[in-house]
Amino acid sequence: MKCYLILILTFSSYFSHGQNEPNLFEYKTPKLKLQAWIAYCDEFFENGNTELLKKKARKGFKLIQNDDFERVSLLNFYIGSSFDYGIEVDSAVFYLEKSQAYLKKSNNKKNTPRLLKELLYVYKNVGLLDKREKIILDYKKIIALTKQENQKFLLQENLADYYLSLGQYETSLQYYLNGIETRKKALN
Repeated sequence: MKCYLILILTFSSYFSHGQNEPNLFEYKTPKLKLQAWIAYCDEFFENGNTELLKKKARKGFKLIQNDDFERVSLLNFYIGSSFDYGIEVDSAVFYLEKSQAYLKKSNNKKNTPRLLKELLYVYKNVGLLDKREKIILDYKKIIALTKQENQKFLLQENLADYYLSLGQYETSLQYYLNGIETRKKALN
């Protein structure tokens, strides 16, 4: 009996933890409502709750102005990343590429590392080698050009993870080591 109680408490805390839908009536402007909704969706992304993320991200489109390319990109990113890359790969590619198109129109490129990481893995799963290589080149360009050490570190770490998944251990290790050096610079 005690075991069942522990299981019930564990599951109830998992599903209710920090994911209460924001009361949008509490926010005065559409911009504040949208920010609250994006933060809400981000919790689902971080927790890996893909089914709810897909539903909530779709609901978020009702709050967006047509010219808010950054947030349109972000919601498409959430939807695209919520698909199973093994089974629903076509849908994932569709939404992630849509996210990338809107991100290019946006002034804020903050979501670029996460988007490129998801695209890299979905292209790997579907076998789109030419698109995958383009993402790798984009990563390398951004790493070379960016002055933001934290973004550079994230990209190096993503590349290291990617090469590790391919079994290219030396290349992976080199990106991990470069990432450590970049991180040291960022902390200084």
